[in-house]
Amino acid sequence: MKDYINEIQVSLKVSDFTCDVSQISNILGVRSTHIWKKSPKAIALHEPNCWMHKITKYNIIYVEKMIDALVDIFENRIENFKQLPKGCIFEIFITCFFKRGMSSITFNKRAIDFIHTIGAEVYVDLYGK
Repeated sequence: MKDYINEIQVSLKVSDFTCDVSQISNILGVRSTHIWKKSPKAIALHEPNCWMHKITKYNIIYVEKMIDALVDIFENRIENFKQLPKGCIFEIFITCFFKRGMSSITFNKRAIDFIHTIGAEVYVDLYGK
């Protein structure tokens, strides 16, 4: 982390698909910020293919606002998730780097409904000073 007080990253990750990653972007109507493909080597750097959309903000302490920002992007695309290839895995990653002003992490009903509807797992990483 650079000279920021806090940094919060929230991302939606879609993995375990065999189609081209551009198909995921086309179906969801959102460009990825990160992608990786399964390594053909025996010891793979990445096991599954992955499409990710990440939002990063600095100098804020309210994690709930970041979760809402991610939901804002995808909430009206719920039907698009059903068009993704069968077997896709959905994960929400929340990563917080706090130098000071750590907040609680709250999931409002809207966020919980979204996470439940797409069947996502949630991972939270917190890092302090």
